Amino acid sequence: MTSDWIIPCKINDFDCQTKSAKEYVATFAQGIPALELPALDPLFLDELENDIKGLKMNCKNINITGMEDTEIENFQMDVEKLSFKFMGIFKLTVSGDYTLSGKVLVLPIQGQGKFKIYLRKLRITVIGDLNKKTSDEDKEYWRISKYSYNLEPFDLIDVSTKTKKVQVNLLTKGDGGSTAKSINQHQKVPGPTMTSDKLIQMKPSTKRFTEHVWPADPTAVTALVTSAVNCPRLALGVRALQSKIKDYGKNIRFLASNIIPCKINDFDCQTKSAKEYSATFAEGIPSLGLPSLDPTTLNDVEDDTKGLKMKFSDLKLTGLKDSQVEKWQMDFNKLSLKFSIVIKVVVSGDYVLSGRLLVLPIEGQGKFKIDVRKLRVDMTADLIKKTSDDGKEYWRISKYTPKVEPMDVVFYFQNLFNGNEQLSDAVHTFANTNFKEVVTEVGGPLLDAIYKKIIKQINKYLQKAPQEELFIQ
Repeated sequence: MTSDWIIPCKINDFDCQTKSAKEYVATFAQGIPALELPALDPLFLDELENDIKGLKMNCKNINITGMEDTEIENFQMDVEKLSFKFMGIFKLTVSGDYTLSGKVLVLPIQGQGKFKIYLRKLRITVIGDLNKKTSDEDKEYWRISKYSYNLEPFDLIDVSTKTKKVQVNLLTKGDGGSTAKSINQHQKVPGPTMTSDKLIQMKPSTKRFTEHVWPADPTAVTALVTSAVNCPRLALGVRALQSKIKDYGKNIRFLASNIIPCKINDFDCQTKSAKEYSATFAEGIPSLGLPSLDPTTLNDVEDDTKGLKMKFSDLKLTGLKDSQVEKWQMDFNKLSLKFSIVIKVVVSGDYVLSGRLLVLPIEGQGKFKIDVRKLRVDMTADLIKKTSDDGKEYWRISKYTPKVEPMDVVFYFQNLFNGNEQLSDAVHTFANTNFKEVVTEVGGPLLDAIYKKIIKQINKYLQKAPQEELFIQ
Protein backbone atom coordinates (compact mmCIF):
# COMPACT_ATOMS: atom_id res chain seq x y z
CA MET A 1 0.00 0.00 0.00
CA THR A 2 2.84 2.39 0.77
CA SER A 3 5.19 1.39 -2.06
CA ASP A 4 3.47 3.76 -4.48
CA TRP A 5 4.77 6.79 -2.61
CA ILE A 6 7.66 5.70 -0.35
CA ILE A 7 11.21 5.03 -1.56
CA PRO A 8 12.61 1.94 0.25
CA CYS A 9 16.13 2.43 1.58
CA LYS A 10 18.90 0.20 2.83
CA ILE A 11 19.42 0.03 6.57
CA ASN A 12 21.03 3.23 7.87
CA ASP A 13 21.31 4.74 4.39
CA PHE A 14 20.61 8.20 5.75
CA ASP A 15 21.07 9.96 2.41
CA CYS A 16 18.33 7.81 0.93
CA GLN A 17 16.08 8.32 3.95
CA THR A 18 16.48 12.09 3.72
CA LYS A 19 15.80 12.07 -0.02
CA SER A 20 12.64 10.03 0.50
CA ALA A 21 11.44 12.32 3.27
CA LYS A 22 12.06 15.40 1.11
CA GLU A 23 10.10 13.94 -1.80
CA TYR A 24 7.05 12.84 0.14
CA VAL A 25 6.64 15.40 2.92
CA ALA A 26 3.86 17.18 1.00
CA THR A 27 1.97 13.91 0.48
CA PHE A 28 2.29 13.15 4.16
CA ALA A 29 1.04 16.60 5.19
CA GLN A 30 -1.95 16.35 2.85
CA GLY A 31 -3.06 13.15 4.57
CA ILE A 32 -3.23 9.51 3.48
CA PRO A 33 -6.83 8.24 3.69
CA ALA A 34 -5.79 4.65 2.93
CA LEU A 35 -3.74 4.67 6.14
CA GLU A 36 -6.37 6.61 8.10
CA LEU A 37 -4.00 9.57 8.39
CA PRO A 38 -5.85 12.90 8.39
CA ALA A 39 -4.55 15.97 6.60
CA LEU A 40 -2.16 18.20 8.53
CA ASP A 41 -2.60 21.06 6.06
CA PRO A 42 -4.83 22.71 7.04
CA LEU A 43 -4.77 21.62 10.67
CA PHE A 44 -7.43 22.71 13.16
CA LEU A 45 -7.07 22.88 16.94
CA ASP A 46 -9.78 23.80 19.41
CA GLU A 47 -7.91 25.68 22.10
CA LEU A 48 -4.48 26.55 23.50
CA GLU A 49 -3.97 28.40 26.76
CA ASN A 50 -1.21 29.42 29.13
CA ASP A 51 -0.21 31.81 31.87
CA ILE A 52 3.55 32.48 31.75
CA LYS A 53 5.80 35.30 32.93
CA GLY A 54 2.95 37.73 33.53
CA LEU A 55 1.09 37.04 30.28
CA LYS A 56 -2.25 35.24 30.25
CA MET A 57 -3.25 33.93 26.85
CA ASN A 58 -6.05 31.87 25.37
CA CYS A 59 -6.34 30.96 21.69
CA LYS A 60 -9.37 29.23 20.13
CA ASN A 61 -10.56 28.09 16.71
CA ILE A 62 -6.97 27.74 15.56
CA ASN A 63 -6.18 27.16 11.89
CA ILE A 64 -2.65 26.18 10.79
CA THR A 65 -1.65 26.17 7.13
CA GLY A 66 1.58 25.72 5.20
CA MET A 67 2.74 22.38 6.56
CA GLU A 68 2.97 20.88 3.09
CA ASP A 69 5.67 23.45 2.30
CA THR A 70 7.98 22.01 4.95
CA GLU A 71 11.57 21.60 3.76
CA ILE A 72 13.24 18.45 5.10
CA GLU A 73 16.94 18.98 5.83
CA ASN A 74 17.80 15.68 7.48
CA PHE A 75 16.05 12.43 8.38
CA GLN A 76 17.85 9.50 9.99
CA MET A 77 16.37 6.27 11.34
CA ASP A 78 19.25 4.39 12.93
CA VAL A 79 17.93 0.90 13.69
CA GLU A 80 21.27 -0.18 15.16
CA LYS A 81 21.26 2.56 17.80
CA LEU A 82 17.44 2.51 17.98
CA SER A 83 17.29 6.24 17.40
CA PHE A 84 16.03 8.75 14.89
CA LYS A 85 16.84 12.35 14.06
CA PHE A 86 14.75 14.77 12.06
CA MET A 87 15.49 18.33 10.96
CA GLY A 88 13.17 20.48 8.89
CA ILE A 89 12.27 24.07 8.05
CA PHE A 90 8.61 24.93 8.62
CA LYS A 91 6.75 27.90 7.11
CA LEU A 92 3.40 28.17 8.83
CA THR A 93 0.55 30.60 9.24
CA VAL A 94 -1.43 30.28 12.45
CA SER A 95 -4.71 32.16 12.88
CA GLY A 96 -7.70 32.14 15.18
CA ASP A 97 -9.30 33.96 18.11
CA TYR A 98 -7.25 35.25 21.03
CA THR A 99 -7.58 36.74 24.49
CA LEU A 100 -4.46 38.34 26.02
CA SER A 101 -3.76 40.24 29.22
CA GLY A 102 -0.50 41.12 30.95
CA LYS A 103 2.88 42.00 29.51
CA VAL A 104 4.97 40.89 26.53
CA LEU A 105 8.47 41.45 27.91
CA VAL A 106 8.06 45.01 29.28
CA LEU A 107 5.19 46.02 26.99
CA PRO A 108 1.67 46.05 28.52
CA ILE A 109 -0.85 44.22 26.33
CA GLN A 110 -4.54 43.49 26.57
CA GLY A 111 -7.19 42.59 24.03
CA GLN A 112 -9.28 40.00 22.32
CA GLY A 113 -10.21 39.33 18.74
CA LYS A 114 -8.63 37.72 15.70
CA PHE A 115 -4.91 36.94 15.43
CA LYS A 116 -2.47 35.76 12.79
CA ILE A 117 1.11 34.58 13.35
CA TYR A 118 3.52 34.04 10.47
CA LEU A 119 6.19 31.47 11.32
CA ARG A 120 8.09 32.36 8.19
CA LYS A 121 11.09 30.18 8.86
CA LEU A 122 11.27 27.85 11.84
CA ARG A 123 13.82 25.05 12.08
CA ILE A 124 12.77 22.08 14.21
CA THR A 125 15.26 19.41 15.22
CA VAL A 126 13.92 16.22 16.81
CA ILE A 127 15.93 13.45 18.43
CA GLY A 128 14.14 10.33 19.65
CA ASP A 129 14.30 6.66 20.58
CA LEU A 130 12.78 3.77 18.64
CA ASN A 131 11.14 0.61 20.00
CA LYS A 132 10.24 -2.48 18.03
CA LYS A 133 6.57 -3.51 18.36
CA THR A 134 4.35 -6.29 17.01
CA SER A 135 0.92 -5.60 15.51
CA ASP A 136 -2.22 -7.69 15.93
CA GLU A 137 -1.31 -9.33 12.60
CA ASP A 138 2.10 -10.36 14.06
CA LYS A 139 3.95 -7.87 11.89
CA GLU A 140 6.88 -6.04 13.40
CA TYR A 141 7.06 -2.27 13.17
CA TRP A 142 8.95 0.63 14.75
CA ARG A 143 7.44 3.06 17.23
CA ILE A 144 8.69 6.27 18.84
CA SER A 145 9.04 5.77 22.59
CA LYS A 146 10.24 9.25 23.57
CA TYR A 147 11.72 12.30 21.95
CA SER A 148 13.02 15.79 22.61
CA TYR A 149 13.28 18.71 20.23
CA ASN A 150 14.89 22.09 19.61
CA LEU A 151 13.25 25.10 17.97
CA GLU A 152 15.18 27.74 16.06
CA PRO A 153 13.12 30.61 14.58
CA PHE A 154 14.63 32.75 11.79
CA ASP A 155 13.70 35.96 10.04
CA LEU A 156 12.87 35.31 6.40
CA ILE A 157 14.22 38.71 5.33
CA ASP A 158 17.81 38.09 6.38
CA VAL A 159 18.51 34.45 7.10
CA SER A 160 22.25 34.90 7.11
CA THR A 161 22.15 37.07 10.22
CA LYS A 162 20.05 34.48 12.03
CA THR A 163 17.81 37.20 13.45
CA LYS A 164 15.29 35.36 15.58
CA LYS A 165 11.83 36.82 15.13
CA VAL A 166 8.22 35.70 15.00
CA GLN A 167 5.99 38.33 13.45
CA VAL A 168 2.67 38.98 15.17
CA ASN A 169 -0.31 40.95 13.89
CA LEU A 170 -2.89 41.87 16.53
CA LEU A 171 -6.19 42.56 14.79
CA THR A 172 -7.73 44.59 17.60
CA LYS A 173 -9.86 47.65 17.93
CA GLY A 174 -7.73 50.64 18.81
CA ASP A 175 -3.99 50.98 18.35
CA GLY A 176 -3.31 47.33 17.57
CA GLY A 177 -0.95 48.25 14.75
CA SER A 178 1.46 50.07 17.04
CA THR A 179 1.35 47.24 19.54
CA ALA A 180 2.09 44.65 16.87
CA LYS A 181 4.96 46.75 15.49
CA SER A 182 6.53 47.03 18.93
CA ILE A 183 6.23 43.30 19.58
CA ASN A 184 7.71 42.42 16.20
CA GLN A 185 10.79 44.52 16.95
CA HIS A 186 11.58 42.34 19.95
CA GLN A 187 13.31 39.02 19.56
CA LYS A 188 11.51 37.17 22.36
CA VAL A 189 7.84 36.67 21.58
CA PRO A 190 5.76 34.29 23.74
CA GLY A 191 3.41 31.84 22.08
CA PRO A 192 0.84 29.51 23.62
CA THR A 193 1.99 26.27 25.18
CA MET A 194 0.09 23.18 24.21
CA THR A 195 -2.18 21.67 26.83
CA SER A 196 -2.10 17.97 27.62
CA ASP A 197 -5.25 17.03 25.70
CA LYS A 198 -3.69 18.40 22.49
CA LEU A 199 -0.57 16.30 23.04
CA ILE A 200 -2.66 13.20 23.55
CA GLN A 201 -4.34 13.79 20.19
CA MET A 202 -1.04 13.14 18.44
CA LYS A 203 -0.63 9.57 19.60
CA PRO A 204 -3.41 7.72 17.71
CA SER A 205 -2.40 9.20 14.36
CA THR A 206 1.25 8.35 14.98
CA LYS A 207 0.39 4.80 16.01
CA ARG A 208 -1.66 4.08 12.87
CA PHE A 209 1.11 5.45 10.70
CA THR A 210 3.89 3.44 12.28
CA GLU A 211 1.93 0.19 12.29
CA HIS A 212 1.22 0.52 8.57
CA VAL A 213 4.51 1.69 7.16
CA TRP A 214 7.42 1.05 9.54
CA PRO A 215 8.29 -2.60 8.84
CA ALA A 216 11.13 -3.92 11.02
CA ASP A 217 12.63 -5.79 8.09
CA PRO A 218 16.34 -6.67 8.56
CA THR A 219 17.06 -5.92 4.90
CA ALA A 220 15.43 -2.54 4.47
CA VAL A 221 14.10 0.39 6.38
CA THR A 222 11.46 2.67 4.94
CA ALA A 223 12.34 6.36 5.06
CA LEU A 224 9.46 8.32 6.47
CA VAL A 225 8.71 11.77 7.78
CA THR A 226 6.88 10.64 10.89
CA SER A 227 8.17 13.57 12.90
CA ALA A 228 5.95 15.80 10.80
CA VAL A 229 3.01 14.34 12.72
CA ASN A 230 4.37 15.63 15.99
CA CYS A 231 6.59 18.62 15.33
CA PRO A 232 4.29 21.07 13.58
CA ARG A 233 1.72 20.69 16.33
CA LEU A 234 4.37 21.09 18.96
CA ALA A 235 5.58 24.16 17.13
CA LEU A 236 2.41 25.86 18.28
CA GLY A 237 3.87 25.68 21.76
CA VAL A 238 6.76 27.86 20.74
CA ARG A 239 8.00 30.85 22.62
CA ALA A 240 10.18 32.28 19.91
CA LEU A 241 13.48 31.87 21.75
CA GLN A 242 12.50 29.93 24.81
CA SER A 243 10.06 27.04 24.66
CA LYS A 244 8.38 26.08 27.91
CA ILE A 245 6.67 22.77 27.19
CA LYS A 246 5.48 20.94 30.29
CA ASP A 247 6.03 17.26 31.07
CA TYR A 248 2.75 15.49 30.36
CA GLY A 249 4.01 11.94 30.84
CA LYS A 250 7.03 9.68 30.71
CA ASN A 251 6.96 9.56 26.90
CA ILE A 252 7.05 13.34 26.48
CA ARG A 253 9.90 15.18 28.18
CA PHE A 254 11.13 18.57 27.06
CA LEU A 255 13.53 19.27 29.88
CA ALA A 256 16.09 20.86 27.61
CA SER A 257 13.62 22.06 25.02
CA ASN A 258 15.71 24.95 23.82
CA ILE A 259 19.19 23.50 24.35
CA ILE A 260 21.03 22.33 21.25
CA PRO A 261 21.92 18.63 21.66
CA CYS A 262 25.62 17.95 20.99
CA LYS A 263 27.67 14.89 20.25
CA ILE A 264 29.73 13.58 23.13
CA ASN A 265 32.86 15.76 23.58
CA ASP A 266 31.92 18.11 20.72
CA PHE A 267 33.27 21.15 22.57
CA ASP A 268 32.52 23.64 19.79
CA CYS A 269 28.86 22.66 19.88
CA GLN A 270 28.80 22.76 23.69
CA THR A 271 30.31 26.24 23.71
CA LYS A 272 27.86 27.51 21.10
CA SER A 273 24.92 26.14 23.06
CA ALA A 274 26.18 27.59 26.36
CA LYS A 275 26.71 31.01 24.78
CA GLU A 276 23.24 31.10 23.30
CA TYR A 277 21.33 30.00 26.38
CA SER A 278 23.35 31.42 29.29
CA ALA A 279 20.89 34.30 29.72
CA THR A 280 17.94 31.88 29.81
CA PHE A 281 19.79 29.82 32.41
CA ALA A 282 20.44 32.89 34.58
CA GLU A 283 16.84 34.07 34.32
CA GLY A 284 15.65 30.73 35.69
CA ILE A 285 13.65 27.85 34.21
CA PRO A 286 10.52 27.36 36.36
CA SER A 287 9.46 24.19 34.52
CA LEU A 288 12.68 22.53 35.75
CA GLY A 289 12.50 24.02 39.23
CA LEU A 290 15.48 26.29 38.52
CA PRO A 291 15.17 29.66 40.30
CA SER A 292 16.27 32.96 38.84
CA LEU A 293 19.91 33.92 39.35
CA ASP A 294 19.25 37.48 38.22
CA PRO A 295 18.39 38.90 40.65
CA THR A 296 19.23 36.50 43.46
CA THR A 297 20.46 36.56 47.04
CA LEU A 298 23.72 35.21 48.44
CA ASN A 299 24.51 33.64 51.78
CA ASP A 300 26.18 35.86 54.36
CA VAL A 301 29.96 36.00 54.05
CA GLU A 302 32.27 36.26 57.05
CA ASP A 303 36.03 35.88 56.92
CA ASP A 304 39.33 36.95 58.44
CA THR A 305 42.02 36.84 55.78
CA LYS A 306 45.36 38.58 55.40
CA GLY A 307 44.75 41.02 58.23
CA LEU A 308 41.22 42.02 57.15
CA LYS A 309 38.10 41.04 59.08
CA MET A 310 35.01 41.23 56.91
CA LYS A 311 31.34 40.47 57.21
CA PHE A 312 28.80 40.87 54.41
CA SER A 313 25.06 40.31 54.90
CA ASP A 314 21.71 40.83 53.12
CA LEU A 315 23.58 40.22 49.87
CA LYS A 316 21.91 40.78 46.52
CA LEU A 317 23.38 39.81 43.14
CA THR A 318 22.16 41.33 39.85
CA GLY A 319 23.32 41.30 36.22
CA LEU A 320 24.36 37.66 35.89
CA LYS A 321 22.28 37.25 32.73
CA ASP A 322 24.60 39.73 31.02
CA SER A 323 27.64 37.53 31.60
CA GLN A 324 29.30 36.04 28.53
CA VAL A 325 30.34 32.40 28.17
CA GLU A 326 33.60 32.06 26.24
CA LYS A 327 34.20 28.31 26.59
CA TRP A 328 32.29 25.25 27.76
CA GLN A 329 33.80 21.75 27.71
CA MET A 330 32.24 18.72 29.37
CA ASP A 331 34.84 16.00 28.78
CA PHE A 332 33.37 12.60 29.59
CA ASN A 333 36.66 10.83 28.90
CA LYS A 334 38.51 12.88 31.53
CA LEU A 335 35.40 13.32 33.73
CA SER A 336 35.99 17.05 33.80
CA LEU A 337 34.21 20.31 33.07
CA LYS A 338 36.05 23.43 31.98
CA PHE A 339 34.34 26.70 31.31
CA SER A 340 35.34 30.33 30.94
CA ILE A 341 32.89 33.12 31.63
CA VAL A 342 33.18 36.90 31.72
CA ILE A 343 31.03 38.02 34.64
CA LYS A 344 29.28 41.39 34.74
CA VAL A 345 27.41 41.70 38.04
CA VAL A 346 26.64 44.05 40.90
CA VAL A 347 26.89 42.81 44.50
CA SER A 348 25.27 44.94 47.20
CA GLY A 349 24.26 44.67 50.84
CA ASP A 350 25.56 45.48 54.33
CA TYR A 351 29.20 45.30 55.39
CA VAL A 352 31.45 45.41 58.45
CA LEU A 353 35.21 45.83 57.83
CA SER A 354 38.20 46.26 60.12
CA GLY A 355 41.92 45.76 59.58
CA ARG A 356 44.08 46.45 56.55
CA LEU A 357 43.13 46.46 52.89
CA LEU A 358 46.44 45.31 51.46
CA VAL A 359 48.66 48.02 53.05
CA LEU A 360 45.97 50.57 53.88
CA PRO A 361 44.05 50.69 57.20
CA ILE A 362 40.26 50.37 56.77
CA GLU A 363 37.32 50.39 59.16
CA GLY A 364 33.60 50.94 58.84
CA GLN A 365 30.11 49.50 58.55
CA GLY A 366 27.07 50.34 56.46
CA LYS A 367 25.84 49.76 52.91
CA PHE A 368 28.17 48.72 50.10
CA LYS A 369 28.13 48.08 46.37
CA ILE A 370 30.72 46.34 44.22
CA ASP A 371 30.28 46.86 40.48
CA VAL A 372 32.01 43.94 38.77
CA ARG A 373 32.05 45.35 35.27
CA LYS A 374 34.33 42.73 33.77
CA LEU A 375 35.87 39.71 35.48
CA ARG A 376 36.92 36.51 33.75
CA VAL A 377 36.59 33.21 35.59
CA ASP A 378 38.26 30.06 34.27
CA MET A 379 36.65 27.15 36.10
CA THR A 380 37.95 23.58 36.21
CA ALA A 381 35.67 21.01 37.81
CA ASP A 382 35.44 17.26 38.34
CA LEU A 383 32.40 15.32 37.13
CA ILE A 384 30.87 12.25 38.71
CA LYS A 385 28.08 10.11 37.30
CA LYS A 386 24.94 9.69 39.38
CA THR A 387 21.69 7.77 38.93
CA SER A 388 18.28 9.33 39.55
CA ASP A 389 15.36 7.62 41.26
CA ASP A 390 13.88 6.71 37.87
CA GLY A 391 17.12 5.04 36.76
CA LYS A 392 18.43 7.78 34.48
CA GLU A 393 22.12 8.68 34.56
CA TYR A 394 23.19 12.29 34.97
CA TRP A 395 26.39 14.21 35.70
CA ARG A 396 27.21 16.21 38.80
CA ILE A 397 30.05 18.60 39.66
CA SER A 398 31.83 17.21 42.72
CA LYS A 399 34.52 19.85 43.24
CA TYR A 400 35.82 22.85 41.36
CA THR A 401 38.79 25.22 41.18
CA PRO A 402 38.40 28.79 39.87
CA LYS A 403 41.04 31.06 38.37
CA VAL A 404 40.13 34.75 38.40
CA GLU A 405 41.23 37.61 36.16
CA PRO A 406 39.71 40.96 37.26
CA MET A 407 39.50 43.45 34.38
CA ASP A 408 37.24 46.22 35.67
CA VAL A 409 35.83 46.43 39.22
CA VAL A 410 34.57 49.47 41.15
CA PHE A 411 34.06 49.52 44.95
CA TYR A 412 31.84 51.76 47.04
CA PHE A 413 31.51 51.49 50.85
CA GLN A 414 29.21 53.86 52.69
CA ASN A 415 30.27 55.28 56.08
CA LEU A 416 33.93 54.28 56.10
CA PHE A 417 35.75 55.63 59.15
CA ASN A 418 32.43 56.83 60.62
CA GLY A 419 31.85 59.15 57.67
CA ASN A 420 35.31 60.75 57.47
CA GLU A 421 35.26 61.78 53.80
CA GLN A 422 39.01 62.37 53.50
CA LEU A 423 39.92 58.89 54.75
CA SER A 424 37.03 57.34 52.84
CA ASP A 425 38.09 58.98 49.57
CA ALA A 426 41.66 57.78 50.09
CA VAL A 427 40.52 54.16 50.58
CA HIS A 428 38.19 54.27 47.56
CA THR A 429 40.87 55.77 45.33
CA PHE A 430 43.34 53.11 46.46
CA ALA A 431 40.88 50.22 46.08
CA ASN A 432 39.58 51.29 42.67
CA THR A 433 43.09 51.97 41.35
CA ASN A 434 44.38 48.62 42.60
CA PHE A 435 41.21 46.61 42.01
CA LYS A 436 43.09 43.63 40.56
CA GLU A 437 45.15 43.19 43.72
CA VAL A 438 42.13 43.82 45.98
CA VAL A 439 39.99 41.19 44.22
CA THR A 440 42.84 38.67 44.07
CA GLU A 441 43.94 39.10 47.69
CA VAL A 442 40.69 39.56 49.63
CA GLY A 443 37.82 39.06 47.16
CA GLY A 444 37.82 35.28 47.40
CA PRO A 445 35.05 34.86 50.03
CA LEU A 446 32.55 36.98 48.10
CA LEU A 447 33.43 35.30 44.81
CA ASP A 448 33.04 31.89 46.44
CA ALA A 449 29.46 32.78 47.35
CA ILE A 450 28.77 33.56 43.68
CA TYR A 451 30.47 30.36 42.48
CA LYS A 452 28.41 28.23 44.86
CA LYS A 453 25.21 29.75 43.52
CA ILE A 454 26.18 29.07 39.90
CA ILE A 455 27.47 25.53 40.52
CA LYS A 456 24.33 24.65 42.48
CA GLN A 457 22.21 25.80 39.54
CA ILE A 458 24.30 23.79 37.06
CA ASN A 459 24.01 20.64 39.19
CA LYS A 460 20.27 21.06 39.54
CA TYR A 461 19.95 21.44 35.78
CA LEU A 462 22.12 18.40 35.03
CA GLN A 463 19.96 16.31 37.36
CA LYS A 464 16.76 17.46 35.65
CA ALA A 465 18.16 16.97 32.14
CA PRO A 466 20.00 13.60 32.06
CA GLN A 467 22.88 12.88 29.69
CA GLU A 468 20.70 11.05 27.17
CA GLU A 469 18.60 14.18 26.68
CA LEU A 470 21.53 16.57 26.27
CA PHE A 471 24.00 14.59 24.19
CA ILE A 472 23.89 12.56 21.01
CA GLN A 473 25.74 9.27 21.22
